[in-house]
Amino acid sequence: MIMRALRPDRMTLAILNWVGDVLGSHFMTAINFDLALSFEDSGPAVPIFFLLSPGVNPDADVKVLGNGIGKTEDEGKFIRVSLGQGQDVVAEKGLDQMYVEGGWVMLANIELVAGWLPKLEKKLEALEEGAHPDFRVFLSALPQKCVPVPILQKSIKLTNEPPSGLKANLLRAYLAFDGSVWENSSKQASPHPHP
Repeated sequence: MIMRALRPDRMTLAILNWVGDVLGSHFMTAINFDLALSFEDSGPAVPIFFLLSPGVNPDADVKVLGNGIGKTEDEGKFIRVSLGQGQDVVAEKGLDQMYVEGGWVMLANIELVAGWLPKLEKKLEALEEGAHPDFRVFLSALPQKCVPVPILQKSIKLTNEPPSGLKANLLRAYLAFDGSVWENSSKQASPHPHP
């Protein structure tokens, strides 16, 4: 209370320090979401919903996951639509196509088409039955009140906060590498015998 009265600009830092002291420092560090693990729980009737934070874009994570199982744009099994004016028609066509073919649809920034979201809610409901088992929907939006509650209720919700500080940035960069990076670096570092 004293901190709030005297220095309201330092309140966030004071709360962070209090959480670290009382609950432990592991409650202060954000961990990256594991999209592959969350994907196992998704299905044609269960979209994955990314709640966006400033400076975070989940598109790359979805593309990396799709590359591993053949859901790419080159193969015609992945459609990404950045929503805005007039893109709702493109999104609906993509949903209909991938529903039949078993592909993935990424609808980015759905909060920009707030008037279309009730129609999207009904569309997703209609696509639940009879869908190809590989059909998946990925949605992303900034936290807004315009997203219909039924979409949020049926979705797997993920968020990824931008790292704060050098240690968090390095940890996030380190976790982004897969095993092949370390194998290639060890091969380059090993001395080659001369004939």
